[in-house]
Amino acid sequence: MAELVYGARLRDNNPSVMSAVRAFLARILIHAWDEAAAEAHARIRIQAKRLGRSAGTFDIMIAAHADALGVTLVTNDAAIKNLAIGGLKIVSW
Repeated sequence: MAELVYGARLRDNNPSVMSAVRAFLARILIHAWDEAAAEAHARIRIQAKRLGRSAGTFDIMIAAHADALGVTLVTNDAAIKNLAIGGLKIVSW
């Protein structure tokens, strides 16, 4: 949600973008960032550091949230794929 709203806010000169984002968000279930997500984030970040791999803070948070929820992450982000998170299902789009 944060990534979508951020992207729409960058385009304040085009209100239809925010309208489209709000319409999309109204149709999906948004899970809260919780203790399980925080624990997954710590585990993934430590593993990445030990392996000498890196990704942006928000990329790791997104991957950790998907991992904690046990859901498939749909992304084309090479940094997340580079983390090689065991058990995280990733589908490229």
